[in-house]
Amino acid sequence: MFRRITLLAAPLVLSGTIAHAATLGTPFLVINNVQRLACIVTNLGTLPADLSVKLFGLGGNEVLSPIDGCNIAPLDPNASCAVQAVPGASASCVIESSSGKVRAAVEVISDAASTTAVTVVPATAK
Repeated sequence: MFRRITLLAAPLVLSGTIAHAATLGTPFLVINNVQRLACIVTNLGTLPADLSVKLFGLGGNEVLSPIDGCNIAPLDPNASCAVQAVPGASASCVIESSSGKVRAAVEVISDAASTTAVTVVPATAK
């Protein structure tokens, strides 16, 4: 009897943890040698969200991120963080989150000395 209850309850317990996880991604963006890419993530939920935010090159290799404010601690509700590539590094952004309430976008910044956005592309669910 105990075995049957355990087997019946397992899918319910597992689905509770998997159903709220989210993977988001942006398209690959080509930029010039002075522009910068920043992946910006916002938690719209009411609980902190665990994150993995990575930038990937065209060949699938991980792109160096000298500025990383996302992979250090859970993201608090209504808070945002950013992962930024070195100037001239074209990339896509992949976000894995423990919450389905996380939204993200990749922003192209005009040059290393500026904070002016040239374009912003929202991340979509994978």
